[in-house]
Amino acid sequence: MLIGIGTDIVEISRFINMKQNVIEKIFTPTEIIYISRKKVETTAGIFAAKESVAKCFACGFEKFSIRDIEILHDKKNAPLVKLHNVALKFSQQLKVTNIKVSVSHCKDFAIAFAIIET
Repeated sequence: MLIGIGTDIVEISRFINMKQNVIEKIFTPTEIIYISRKKVETTAGIFAAKESVAKCFACGFEKFSIRDIEILHDKKNAPLVKLHNVALKFSQQLKVTNIKVSVSHCKDFAIAFAIIET
């Protein structure tokens, strides 16, 4: 059963020359390694994906940290969502069984769409 949907769009330019301390507040160590090998569009896309997942929970980042949502990638480079800490506990309380996210970008914007199912 679908229990939440979320979408987010960001300007890619916001992520150009981002300071390391800001990166470390937003992204997990695994995400930082991944984005260090990619273009800025990827950084913006992962940020949008995190935001879209948080919106699925209808609470944004009021109940948990942005780093509690981790965006990984499968062998075909499709995004995968892994939850940690408070976000994981929150999802378990809601009996979440599946989280899907899709990310896209163009010259100026990155967008993500997520759904959560039980």
